[in-house]
Formats: sequence, structure tokens, C-alpha cells
Amino acid sequence: MARKKTQIEFLPLVIKPDLNDSLNEAQLEAVTHTEGPLLVVAGAGTGKTKTLTHRIAWLIEQKLAKPREILALTFTEKAAAEMETRVDQLLPYGYTDTAIATFHSFGDQFLREYALSLGLPPEFRVLGSDEQALFLAERFDEIDGLTALRPIGNPRKYIAAILKVISRAKDELVVPEQYFRVAETLEDQAITEEEQREAARQLDIARIYAAYEQFKDERGVIDFGDQILKLVLFLDANPQILKTLRTRFRYVLVDEFQDTNVAQYELVRRLVSPSQHLTVVGDDDQAIYKFRGAAVSNILRFRCDFPKAKTVVLTKNYRSTQAILDTAYTLIRNNDPDRLESKLGINKHLTGQTSGVPPDFHWYTHEADEIEALVAAIRERQKTLALSTMAILVRSNTLIAPIATALRQADIPFSTSTDRSFIHRPEIRGIIAFLKCLAYTDDSLAYMKLALSPYYQLSPEWVLPFNDAARRANRSFHDVLATNDSIAWTRLSPEGKEAMEALRDDLVRYRHLLGSKNPGEILYRFLNDRGILETELKTSGTQTTLLRETPEAERLVMVQNLAAVFEAIRGYIESGSDPFSLTFIDRLDEFLSHITPPTVSVEPDMDAIRIMTVHASKGLEFDTVFLPSMTADRFPARAKKEVLTLPDALIAETLPTGDEHLEEERRLAYVAMTRARHELILSGAERSGEGVRTKRISPFVVEAFELMTPLKPQPSHSKEGVLKQFATQQAPATPTLTLPVNDGILFLSPAMIECYQNDPYDFYWKYVLKAPSTPSRHFVYGNAIHSAIEAYYRRRIGGTTVTLEDILQRYSEAWKSEGFESRADENRQFEQGTATLQRFVERASAEPLPTLVEETFTLTVPRARLRGRMDAIFESQGEIRDFKTSNVKDQKDANERVKKNIPIRIYALAYRQRFGALPKQVSLDFVEVDFRASLTPDETMISSTEKLIQETIDGILAKSFAPNPNNIFADYE
Repeated sequence: MARKKTQIEFLPLVIKPDLNDSLNEAQLEAVTHTEGPLLVVAGAGTGKTKTLTHRIAWLIEQKLAKPREILALTFTEKAAAEMETRVDQLLPYGYTDTAIATFHSFGDQFLREYALSLGLPPEFRVLGSDEQALFLAERFDEIDGLTALRPIGNPRKYIAAILKVISRAKDELVVPEQYFRVAETLEDQAITEEEQREAARQLDIARIYAAYEQFKDERGVIDFGDQILKLVLFLDANPQILKTLRTRFRYVLVDEFQDTNVAQYELVRRLVSPSQHLTVVGDDDQAIYKFRGAAVSNILRFRCDFPKAKTVVLTKNYRSTQAILDTAYTLIRNNDPDRLESKLGINKHLTGQTSGVPPDFHWYTHEADEIEALVAAIRERQKTLALSTMAILVRSNTLIAPIATALRQADIPFSTSTDRSFIHRPEIRGIIAFLKCLAYTDDSLAYMKLALSPYYQLSPEWVLPFNDAARRANRSFHDVLATNDSIAWTRLSPEGKEAMEALRDDLVRYRHLLGSKNPGEILYRFLNDRGILETELKTSGTQTTLLRETPEAERLVMVQNLAAVFEAIRGYIESGSDPFSLTFIDRLDEFLSHITPPTVSVEPDMDAIRIMTVHASKGLEFDTVFLPSMTADRFPARAKKEVLTLPDALIAETLPTGDEHLEEERRLAYVAMTRARHELILSGAERSGEGVRTKRISPFVVEAFELMTPLKPQPSHSKEGVLKQFATQQAPATPTLTLPVNDGILFLSPAMIECYQNDPYDFYWKYVLKAPSTPSRHFVYGNAIHSAIEAYYRRRIGGTTVTLEDILQRYSEAWKSEGFESRADENRQFEQGTATLQRFVERASAEPLPTLVEETFTLTVPRARLRGRMDAIFESQGEIRDFKTSNVKDQKDANERVKKNIPIRIYALAYRQRFGALPKQVSLDFVEVDFRASLTPDETMISSTEKLIQETIDGILAKSFAPNPNNIFADYE
């Protein structure tokens, strides 16, 4: 974050003349606020994103801040991308350099910049929630002193619950030492048996928390909570760096402020300079993330911490009709007096643009009737409306399945926000069976599943005799398969015998790779051998392939699902976990079940109705919204008693006076209702399934519609709806190609542009399909060398004495044992890198130091945003240098390589945006052979580069991915 100051004059700035013309009075007041803190209370559909982005553009237009002096923080990558896109559209081409990021990406970038000071490797891995569970489970036995949370029968029973509490602790900025003190106090004060049990549990959590942090430090990994917690602690310990950040980010803006937790709020409070140029935008009525630590009271705390803050309330709604807004307002008023409207004495009643039709509520006898009526309503509207303008919102994922089933049967295209059936897909079931067969030879069911899976497609007539023989002899499938004189073999045809022998021999061969290859490498080899990863479908002998005769659309789904599995396995391995521990295999089903595959969503232009949870619908809007299952036991959902909780003494949030859970659920219902533009239809049913106990209408329906008398349910039509769930199901809308696009803006990197220029099909394979690729020794080697060079320069720039041993240590830490043919092969490559770094240190010690190392940039071009990183910038000599580990024959070869290199040309564009002029030279430094080749950028080169970028963008948006027949490096054939 801390960078050398450069004198940058404002570029001539001409913002669209209608910049503020489209703003209403309240929006304009917020946008043009000049000095001090500002609270914008922005109700649903009132244009909060528009207000934020126009404020950024206005601050730049008025020269109150340079683009680099503005920091905007939000919660999702999608929201950040939308803000970036809108700011791009408001500002002149190539002008934007505003930092717009999620809280976690901002923290991640900062931690990587100061990784060495934090004792972290710069390429540290951030553990996902599933990776956290596996990471801790493998080391759980190493934790001493546990008395309550390691039951003998199931020692790892509480790991997920423990990690949830640790995550909440980090949300509250609680470190292990604080947790210990509170747990010890609970132990001292415990009187009853339950209080003593709770104290014992809390002491165990404190011990586990401390051990977990130590384990992560040893492996050089962090979790999501660390991205904020470590940053806050680091800034507290380094006031000079905090001062630098405050100087750089003179204006801080926070979107969705009601969703911030205590840690995020404290980070923002620290970043604000004494001038207090802080803008926060939020709506307490849309605070729906309590379960992940959000503290709605932060808005009230903001008013206490910044008593001079100006408050602007946006109430002009541009989304919903007045009838919908009035119904939603009637509901949310029941959260008083804990709402801002009540506490601050402001008016939050939203006004719509049209009166509209009042929302409907339908009450049915049985859920089958409700769903049947829902399908009929969709069919009726489908005659005049596009399906993509409608949505079905539900309280929880469990309610999606019966609706999805009914839509399949009705042949109505749909997309969902989740896919609970991911691990039940044939290609995924086969992967699980394969890995379990390798680890457990006594898992007969896994053998059966693998043999019958699409990867082998063996006839049941060949497989069942082995299962039968194993059952009769009380042996495993593996034992019978490995015994040549088993009677099962005699019952096979020659073709069957050959196929079963191939299965047996394959497993023996892959099992030999255990210990020398990680599961990703073994799985890749297995799939490649089976022909799964070939784009040209081939077969040999009796081998069959999963993709043979599979329609193109379904083939796309399979490849992307397999890619998601490889990404999950890679994340697990990079977390420092033991690749083939029993923990990994035992939890494989659970691990893969949490994957959200890339195939659960469809493109925005596909005509399909959306089914999603209310949480997933936040920030979206639809012409027609259906809210089914509005019964008392489903919405509001029942309050869940957590297995383990964070002690109250560690919670800094101010709790509401009313029922905390019910108020959160009511806000969730409010969010659901305000997603509708023109039509809102709610429904529920007295009974579901075979249950005879009747259910009550949701209290939220009673409140919103002000029902004074009970409704009689509409009579049941038949039992057909109950029976139809077993009918043959049609597939949902097939996902199509998903490009890296947000609101028409492509998000690319220089490497992606070079890839497309070399071979469009290679781009399609890698970046659209995200197809699995074999572990690359070249990537491992290049990454380790780059990490060592970065560490060398960073330490010298920071004034630290650097030895060759220090650099070789960094090189060793960044090394990964992947993609090598053998241990000897790997050792030879490692030693070659050692020699390379020794030569590099010798020559670099006599050369000038770069000003910036691993400098990230964002380059805005028409219809695209390019993000990249420059290895080293030597500002004094106007040079960008990119280090290469590829070999060149001689200087002539190096000179030819630099002429053809696309990324460094793009770096020149980024340099000009950063410093206001072109660099004097861009260079490739081939560290393996100590050759350096350079180009001097001029306007002709820049013009041709811009043209090349636009040609690439045109081709990608047109989905033009024809193979380049002259690409001799194509790895998809």
C-alpha cells in the first residue's frame, strides 16, 4: 500500500454534462457533500449505487480528490464490479484509478504487500470454510488439554461449530488471549453444573483457537477472518503505515454499511483521516446477515462516533409500485422501536413512481395445490412476459427442490442459486468412488459405483457376479477381483473378463502413485487416461469415455463441474493439508457437497425463471416475484440454537430491545417483498407431504396485509401433485458459456489477452470452460523464482540486509512438489533454480533498485477492464522489467521474444496511466541465462496494442473461439 509519492497533475477532465442532472434532490445533497462524515440512509430501490458512484465522479470533477485518493469498500465482488463499471461510464476513458474493492480483497491486497513483515509468505493461501475444517481436523489430535469438545466416540464432532465460533470471535476483533481471559472468568464464576459445562467448553474453544492460529502460522496460511483482523492489528502496531494509508485515501466510502461487522467497522474507523471524509451508505431495514456477524447497530454507533455527521435520507423509490412499498412498510414498522426511523426521528416511508396493483396472498389446503397453482400462474404470465423477468424467492435452500421438480415436469426453463445435487451427478459420483477405491480396498460399494460409473460403463452382468461372490464369502469386492481362481471370473464372457481385468489393473496402477503424487495429479491422469479431457473424442480397444456421444451442452456442464472439483482439491492441497490422509477421504463427500459449480446459473439473456433464496436475491429486482411457503414454521424460520456460541462478554454489538431473531426474519421478508417491481404474489399451504397437522399463516403475512380474520384455504384439487414428484424429470435450462463479464464489461488480464491472440480455443478451454489442466512444473518453478526475486527487492527497498541464504529460503518456501516426473527430476530443477538465484543476486547487487515491485494495476479500456501486475518498475530509468524463467538460445532469440510479447506492451499502457508518460523501455529479463531484451515504446506500438486489445475484446464478446491450427503449443489436442 505504501508507495513513493509521485507528482501527478490532473488530466483534463470533462465529465458528462448530465452528471448530476439525473439525480433527485436528496441524491444531489449526498453527492455534493463536501466536508466531514456523511450518513446516507438509502431505502430499497432508491439508487444508492448511483449516489455512491456519482459522488466519486463529483469529488474528482471538483478536484477535491485525485482518483487514487478515493477508497470505496463493499461486500461482494459483483457489487464492486458494478461500482467500477458505473464509475468508468461517468469518467473519461482511461482516467479511473479509484480503489473499489470488497473488504476482504482490500485486506488481502494489504496483507500480501506487507506479508514479509507479518511473517507470511507473499503467496499465502486463504482457506475456505471447508478447507478450514479439513485443515483443523488433520491436526486436532495435536491439541493438548481438551476436556469437553473432543468426545472419544467422535473426536472431530464439533469442528465445524468450533470454527464458526472462532470466525465470530474474529468478527469481534477477539484474539486467543482475550478469549482465554473470558473463558477463565466463566470458569471462576460457574456455580451450576450447566455453567461449569459451558465454562469447560469455552476453555476448550480458547485452546483450540490458539492452536489453530499456530497451525496456520506454521503452514503460512490464513482464513477469511484474518484478512480483516490481521490488518487491524498490524495498523495498530504500525502507526506510520496507518498514517500513510490515511494520507493516500483521503475519502473513504462504504456501501451496505448495515452489513459491516465490528472488525470491519473498526478498520474503517482507523482508515479515516482526521478530516473525517467518510461516507457510509446503508439501510437498517435491509440488514439480513446477522448469521455471518453483521452488526446492524453499527449505524447507530456511527452516529455516536461521528456526532457531527450529516444525515441524508433517500426515500424516492425507482423500482416498486406504491402498493408494494406500502405493504412492505406496514410489515417492517413492526420492528420499531429498534429501527433508525424510530431512533433518529426520520421518515423512511418510500414513495414509488406508480400506484400499481396491491400484492396478493393465496392460502391453500396442501403444498401440492400451492405448487400446482404457482406453475399455472407462471404459465399464464409466460404468454405475455419473459420468464427472465420473474423470480421465485424462498426462505431456505430446502424449499427449492419441490418447486424445481414441478417446473421440470411442466417443461418451464429455470435456474437456481444452488445445486444440492452436485455430488449426485454421474461424473462426480465416479470421482468419489475412484478416490475411495484407492484409499480403501475394503469399500466394496465404491468398487461397484466405479465399475458402473460413466468412466467405465461396465455391464451389470460383469459386475454383479463379483459382488455376489464377495457377499457369499464375506469378503470384499477387491479381494474377489484380485483372486484369479474366484468363481466370479468363470461366469464372464471374454469381453467381460477383459473389462474387469482392465478395471483391476487400473486401480493397481493408480494406487502405486499414492505418496508420490497428490490427488489432483492422480485424478487428472485417471481422467486423461479415460479420454475425458480430450476435446477430440477417441476410444481405443474396449475403453469407453464419459463424453462419447454426449450432446455439446451437456459436455460443457461436465467439463466445468470437473474443473470445480480440481479447484477444490487444489485449494485443499495448498492449505498445507496432507493430500491423502484418512481425514481427506473420510470427508470427501462433505467436501465436494459444498461446491457451488459454475453450471447452476444461466446467462442473463437466457429466458428462464429464477429460483433462489431471499439472501441470494439481495441487490436484484424482478417484474414479478412469487413468495411461496409463507407459513409460520417456514418464514419466519425457527430460531436455531447454536451448538456452541461466543460468550456475551466478547460481543461488542448493541443488542436490540425486541426479539433479535424475529426482527432479522422480518427484515428478510421486507427484502424479499421489495425485490418486486410490478407484481408481488405470496402463498402458503396448511399441510405438506403426508402431514395431517395444519400450519398457520406466516405472522409476516398477517402483519403486512393487516389480516383481521383467519383465511379459509382454497379446496384441494387432487393427489396428482403429490404423485408427480416421481414422474420422469426434464432438465432445467442448460447453462451456456459464462464469460468474465459484468454489465457488459469484460474483466481480463494481460495473460488472457495473450492467450486469446495465440489461440482463441486455448482461451476458451482455459478461461471459459476452466477445464482441468495437468500440474505444471514450469509454473511451480517460475512462481518460486519470482517469489524469491520479489523478496530480494522488497527487503532491500525496506533497508533490510539480504543474504543469499534468505532468498534461497524464500525460494524453498514457495516451491511445490507438483508436475515433476520423479524426485530426481524435481531435485535437478530445484538445484537449477538455486544456481539461477545465486547469479541473479550477484548481478542485482550491483544494479539500481526498482521503485516498485509486483505493482498491481487496473487499466480501463472501452468494454473491458484489464488487471495485472508488473514485476518491477525502475522509475529513475523509466523501465518496466518482467522476469522470465523460460530459456532462450541467444541474444537474438531474446530480442525476438520481446517483440512478440503482448503483456509488456499492456504494461506500457498501465505505466502511462500511472505516471502520465510512456516508459523509456520495457524489458524481459531471462534470469536463467542472464539475457535481457528491451523495447522502446512509442505511439505506434501503443496504438497497435490498443487495437489488439479491442480485437481480443470483440472476439471474446462474439464468442469466437476457433482453434489456431498453427499453434504448435496447443495442449488441448
